[in-house]
Amino acid sequence: VTVRRHHFHVVSSIHVCVCVRMRVHVLARGFCAISCGIALWVGVCLRERLALPPSFDYLRVATGWPSPTFEYTALGIPIAPPLPGQHIPPTNTAESVALHTCSFEIMMSHSLEPSRVPEKQYAKALAANYAYARRHGYAFTLLLIDPATMNGWAPPWGRVMWLGEKLEQQTVGCKWILNLDNDAFINQFDLALADMLSIMLASNSTSANAIFGMDGYVQGADFDLSGFALTPAVAFLKVSDYGRELVKQWLVVGRANAWLQRIWPAEMGALTDLLTDVHGTPAGIDERTIEYLRGGYIALSQDLVNFKWGRFIRHYGGFLKNVYKRDFDDQLVSIGLSRSEFLTALDEVERNFTVRWK
Repeated sequence: VTVRRHHFHVVSSIHVCVCVRMRVHVLARGFCAISCGIALWVGVCLRERLALPPSFDYLRVATGWPSPTFEYTALGIPIAPPLPGQHIPPTNTAESVALHTCSFEIMMSHSLEPSRVPEKQYAKALAANYAYARRHGYAFTLLLIDPATMNGWAPPWGRVMWLGEKLEQQTVGCKWILNLDNDAFINQFDLALADMLSIMLASNSTSANAIFGMDGYVQGADFDLSGFALTPAVAFLKVSDYGRELVKQWLVVGRANAWLQRIWPAEMGALTDLLTDVHGTPAGIDERTIEYLRGGYIALSQDLVNFKWGRFIRHYGGFLKNVYKRDFDDQLVSIGLSRSEFLTALDEVERNFTVRWK
């Protein structure tokens, strides 16, 4: 059942476990484990070299892992369907026209200034996203989070706290904030966020005030989704009463769970607890508030965002950013960012668009 449901992290774990339990010399067990890892790595590389389309995944064929929408309905999560094709053209719907009157801000977060690690994928993703923001005239923020200032909270919670303050600062006008993990970049460079949002919302509810990506198997000491989770790694949040209430209650869930407050899946686990019925109703939040929050967002298929093959936003969580290092360089080349322009972008972000979390 585990192999059927989950990705090759689990398959790899099973292989290693089999090797460890073999009643043979320790060197033989080690060789077995290493060979399994090499086999998986070769498979991933072949998948990349063959440039197979998103509709084909050798891992799903090998393990029986179903489509990215598997079990979404069971979790009570409204899903935006995948989009056809790789290139997404601009739209001219009434929703798109209305969204073009809104302002947008893209935010990323990390613990280090990008100039200190210019060869890391984080710096390359940041430069690509900053170039996209400039291309479309959007605000951009890099939030630097020092773990020492988090008072026991896991560092990723810093961006949730920052969002809470940001949402309180603006109470009028239409504005959307796009939060991206430091290993995610916008793939459709020429497509405005207003057009992308109109496509997402047209397939669901135009009243949605938040849009989240989905993540794979998530498990902690006392947190087991046995499926998929909502993630803020790719998240659109509208500045609204809904957004303010969402972040407020998101932090309430974090305070009530010492594990999620301090340890992964941290804010992702708390968000999933708050907006899905995986664990029922979180303690300390009334049913009316839960119903309000769970009715005001949509989730995006991994075919759209939050995975290496995301058609609009690519996210390379975990080891993927190391397997697909060249994708970050390819993105810089595809948007025409030279080496000097790349370094200039990092410098501009550090000097003008960086906020240090207190």
